[in-house]
Formats: sequence, C-alpha cells, structure tokens
Amino acid sequence: MGRRKRFEKALSKFLGTENFIFLSLAFLCACTSTSPKNPSYEAKNAIPVDHKKLEVQSSFLSEVKSFELPGNNFVSDTHEKDDRLLFFSSDRLSHKNYQIYELDLGTGKERRVTHQNGQAFQASYHPNNQHIIYASTTDYEKEDLSKLFEIDEAQNPEQSLYVSMDSLKSDLFISRLNGSNIIRATFIDTGEQFPQYHPKDYTIVYRLVRNNSSSIEAMTRFRKPLKALSERNGTRSFLRVSKTGKAVAWLNYSQDTGFSLETMDWKSKKLESYPIKNLEEVRSLTWMDDERILITGRFEDDDMPQLYSLKKDSSCITRLAQAEHGLQSAHVHKDSIYFTAFTGQQWQIYGARLNKKPDCN
Repeated sequence: MGRRKRFEKALSKFLGTENFIFLSLAFLCACTSTSPKNPSYEAKNAIPVDHKKLEVQSSFLSEVKSFELPGNNFVSDTHEKDDRLLFFSSDRLSHKNYQIYELDLGTGKERRVTHQNGQAFQASYHPNNQHIIYASTTDYEKEDLSKLFEIDEAQNPEQSLYVSMDSLKSDLFISRLNGSNIIRATFIDTGEQFPQYHPKDYTIVYRLVRNNSSSIEAMTRFRKPLKALSERNGTRSFLRVSKTGKAVAWLNYSQDTGFSLETMDWKSKKLESYPIKNLEEVRSLTWMDDERILITGRFEDDDMPQLYSLKKDSSCITRLAQAEHGLQSAHVHKDSIYFTAFTGQQWQIYGARLNKKPDCN
C-alpha cells in the first residue's frame, strides 16, 4: 500500500469513528547530537534548514525567532528550574525515526537524549531534574512506522505529517537526562502516551489507549498502578499537569458533542467538564498558569490550527497568534512561548515573548 493510500485509509477511519482523533506528529520526537551552529557539526547529518522568515500575526507576542534546527522539530517540554533547557523531537538524516533531544537556549547547542530503535516522543522532565519520562514505540514497529511517517511530496506538506496516535503501540520509558539507565515503565500492548510527573508527589500521569477508547491513568513513581483519573470510555487526549500541580487538564472528544475541556483538581479529584464550541481540530494543550490553558487548534473559521488561550472553564477564547501554515506543539515557560510552525519546507521551532495576557473582564 502506497504512502498516499495509507494516509487516506487513516483519514477515512478517523472520519468514520469517534475513537480516532487526528493527531499531529507534533508529539513525535527525534534529534541529533550537535548544534548546526557548531563548526564540528557533521554536514552529512544535516537536513537543510529553511531560513524563510515566519510571518506571525499577533498583538500578544513579540521577538519571534527561529531556532534554525535541521530536520522536522517539535516542542516537548522545558526545564522548570533551568531556563535554558528545552526538550524537543526531531528526525535527521542520521536517524529517520524520531528521537528526543535537549536544546540549550543560551548557547544554541543540542544534545541527543534517546537512541530508541522505535519512535521516541513526548518527553518531560522529572521534578528532581535528573530524569525524564517519555513515550516510545517498541523495536519491532520501527520499519512500519518509519514508512508511515515519511513525507510524500505529492501530498499537501501539512497533511503528510498527520497520523492518528490511537494506533501507535507505544510504552513509557524513564531514563537519566543523558538517556542512560533506561527503565521501561509499562508493558501494555496497546498504547501509552503523554507521560508527565506531578511536580509535588511525583505521581506519573499518562494517556492509555485500550479497546477502542482512551483514558487518563496514574501510577506511583515506583510504577504501581493507581485509580484512573477519568472514565475508561470515550476519547481523551492532550493531557497536561499544571506547573503548580494544583490541577490536571485534558480534552475529551465525541462525534456528537465535539471537544470538551476536562479539568481535575488534584487534591479533591473533583472533575469538571466544559464544551469548547466550534473547535474542530487540536494539536497541543498546555497550561499558561493555574487559570488559563493554551492550545493550538482549528476553529470553524480557521484554515489551519492557530494559537489560542482560554480559561479553564473554556471561556474567554482568544486567538494569540496565527501564521499561514498554522501553529502547533506549543509550550509556555514563564513569559515565553515556544511552538512549532511549518515554514514551507520543514517543521521548525520558534520562540516568542508573551507581552500580555487576554483580558476578558
């Protein structure tokens, strides 16, 4: 089956069942080991960098700049105590499968973290700042997934990178910051994604795909299963713990009602759900602070996903920024926003300053 046919088959499945959310490879990660600005960087590993300036329309963001990384790159997480460190995912000529890298925002140098045979993605830092947790497909899936993730130049460049993650048989892995001392945290032949540590008690929260549905699960830092945070039906995804640990947020999707933002108070475990009107597609979700959520999504008036903020009760929906080919894979750190955008040739990471927050009073 050709790549275009595989894409069309995945698309038809998505349109025909509520159990498929069309997700972007913005969550799939990979990288190389030295900076393209470093004279010692090996040219044979470098996918050419597209230096086309990104035109971002925004009254909320300023100082938008590209990190000029080779390959396709997607933001994962930032180091909460060291402002210089950023996790991202990238593919390179030296490894077609996605791997996780760490970027020093101060020097521009990058370091490859994972060396998985499968596709490694969605990395986040442990609160002790010495470990990371991430999702990765297992070795036996490398060949099939590598073919699935290839870009078909005959297709629309944006479409060629989208795939339903519900079909990915990924597990969770824990390692040191340099990728050593790997511990496999799950052994479930379905799919575990969006792993993250709670910043206070180190509970691991993650998304579990099983029996044509997806739920939000939890386990102790010693990998002992805990009570699920959500019901084990429906289609839940884009999990994120707030930076203070006060709440957890995720999206639930239904063909009948569309997208809903679900938030859970961590202490009381009280769950609240709020519909998001006219939202048709989502690429990422993260917290701006304890009251606001940042998503990259496409509403009915958008041609492509753009950057939006909303309150945790889904009110005060405000477009923060837009670009021609759309924005995705966004992450907030203090007064900075990092996101991925398509330049016309590649998916590139950008950083920007958040000048102000929406005022809906």
